[in-house]
Amino acid sequence: MAKKLYLAGGCFWGLQELMRHQPGVLSTMVGYAGGSNNNPTYESHPGHAEALEITYDETKTSAAELYDYFFRIHD
Repeated sequence: MAKKLYLAGGCFWGLQELMRHQPGVLSTMVGYAGGSNNNPTYESHPGHAEALEITYDETKTSAAELYDYFFRIHD
């Protein structure tokens, strides 16, 4: 069954590149979380965090495993 996990850790492009290669990860999508405007863009995202949506197969990995990897790579 596919599940979703959301993470924010600095630059979303770097985080996406590392997470998309993890076993069980089906897809990733970058975007913005939080913030003070309704339509954030790369040039205008006041208060928003660069975030990553991860869709993963829970029969091949778990949220705990993905969090563990995230906290090992996040500085």
